[in-house]
Amino acid sequence: DIYGRSWLPLLEGKARQNCGYVFTSCHSWTGPGRIKYLPSLISVTGSRWSLVVGPEPFEAELYDLWADPQQTRNVIHQHPDTAMSMREALVDFMLKAGADDEYVKAYARL
Repeated sequence: DIYGRSWLPLLEGKARQNCGYVFTSCHSWTGPGRIKYLPSLISVTGSRWSLVVGPEPFEAELYDLWADPQQTRNVIHQHPDTAMSMREALVDFMLKAGADDEYVKAYARL
């Protein structure tokens, strides 16, 4: 599924920001109309930061897009509060989208 918001308020100058984060991932399909949840990576991207998370054994990564637009230097240990806040936003989004608890727990850890 794709979830989103209209860009119209932003384009009309009625809003300064469309959303706080963009969540991206890719999952493969199995069976008629059913998603098989794979242990894939999920990116949480804001105006400055990009967080990449996945289930164990993947270790989360955080990138400062202003200082490192190519995302070559993981700075998660220097900014753990930023990473935690972004992960909490992901979990909130997943719960609102109806993801099952077991799947959410795989991505909720830091």
